Amino acid sequence: MQNAWNEKDYDMLLMLQPIENAYGVGANGDYFLNNENYPVRRVDASQKAPFLYGGVLICHPKVFADEPEGRYSLIRIFDKLEKQGRLGAYIHQGKWFHVGDPNAKQVAEHYFV
Repeated sequence: MQNAWNEKDYDMLLMLQPIENAYGVGANGDYFLNNENYPVRRVDASQKAPFLYGGVLICHPKVFADEPEGRYSLIRIFDKLEKQGRLGAYIHQGKWFHVGDPNAKQVAEHYFV
């Protein structure tokens, strides 16, 4: 992912995971890729996107310059950079396991046993 980072092209680079290699998550995904391979977030709940955001990113600190203090969602920044053409995607080629809740943790544990 570090080798894919290019601050001339991106202000943020998201690790996207193909749904077929993601375990312990729903199957609707988060992102599509447009014709230039830039990520486009799924906004319609009925759509199925082929990639999910894997929780890993590289970003330039300037993306936080106008953000408020305290907690907020990064999705707002993702969407702003997507509209500006400054959001990039790195497609992870391996398996990915969500372990953020007990059911997902069991899926991961079952896979490795």
